[in-house]
Amino acid sequence: MFFNHSTNSNTGYEQPTNEIHNTPLQSTETPFHELELSEQIKQSSVIALLKYEQATDGKRHAVIKEFLKKSPGTEIYYAVGDEYKHSSYYPNAGTNYGDGLVIFFVGSPAQMRLSMSFEGDRIRGLGDLPVNLLREKCNESI
Repeated sequence: MFFNHSTNSNTGYEQPTNEIHNTPLQSTETPFHELELSEQIKQSSVIALLKYEQATDGKRHAVIKEFLKKSPGTEIYYAVGDEYKHSSYYPNAGTNYGDGLVIFFVGSPAQMRLSMSFEGDRIRGLGDLPVNLLREKCNESI
């Protein structure tokens, strides 16, 4: 199927269209980041907990410390102890990225869909949900 873009005259924004029929592509799926936490957990094949480790060159490496959820038979190209380079960074003055990340992956092979930082034991993007409570929710979903 070929896709094109058409401009919505009301908004001025482009939206993908089906080139064959020139009709807007409509998605009835709720975007992953808008789902309730229980549904995000259910749809995730892997949920990883990463912590930042300080390197001698000043870089903070995002290292996988634990899989809070890993569905049986799911292929993921990372293991506990691996650096997730997409989330490693050199800190900027006055910027706080927290102590680590929780990353939600979907499918097999697992692909990243959502990440959120945590500080101490609280996940910021989940209303300061404690990491242990997310761990419990993940265990209940298996």
